[in-house]
Amino acid sequence: MIVQVSTFDTDLEMDDVTKFDPDQFVESVSSSQDDAEEVVVDSVTYQVEVQYKLPETLTENSVQDMIAAAQAVPKENVDAKKSVRRLAASPRRLAVAWDVTIKTPDASAVDSIATKAENKEAIQVAAQDLGISSVTVEVASPPKKKVSVQFKVKSKPNAAQAVQTIDTAKLTAELGNKLGVNVSAGPVDFQGKEEETQTPSTSPTADFIDEAASTSPSDELVVNSGTKTLSCLLAFQLVLAGTLAALRF
Repeated sequence: MIVQVSTFDTDLEMDDVTKFDPDQFVESVSSSQDDAEEVVVDSVTYQVEVQYKLPETLTENSVQDMIAAAQAVPKENVDAKKSVRRLAASPRRLAVAWDVTIKTPDASAVDSIATKAENKEAIQVAAQDLGISSVTVEVASPPKKKVSVQFKVKSKPNAAQAVQTIDTAKLTAELGNKLGVNVSAGPVDFQGKEEETQTPSTSPTADFIDEAASTSPSDELVVNSGTKTLSCLLAFQLVLAGTLAALRF
């Protein structure tokens, strides 16, 4: 039996990410997609997204260093990308927008990260400690708290096509109702598909019946014959022992 398996990524914006429940997410995806036979969550990470206005002379590496130091998190937990949009900081110096994402596996740490993300002075101090001088920081877009989910959707057995779209509006409504909080599901990105071969399972009772049915009459005859032979041999040994005992007397 062939099953089509699709992989998706999505970000869920939530005021309180600690309310996220993978089981409720699975039920919400299943409810919003009629062709889904099974939904499996592969990974869950929590993150804060914020946009800064920073001098255009900074590099991606230096922005990562600054934010990681200000947040007291590993550098690999920080993503920084320079926006195409250029912002005027002053007549003499130009600034650009930087889209920054700070990730964590701990949902309870998100509120603290979001608060620190708005602390411009702490970022400027971190830059100075790193030897990066004359850094002016502005928060161009306030922090957003999100849950990043990667999941798989298995189509119904022998379906002609894999599931390639998820209704974002339905997912937002279903998950919000189940969690009891405001949820805004971002685009659900289709990452690819694969085929999975499944073998129908059999019950132990069926296996026992099949094994019993496979026993032929000839097999039963061999077993019965062996039992009778052992019985005869034992009787002969008893008679022989009695005869020897009589001869001694």
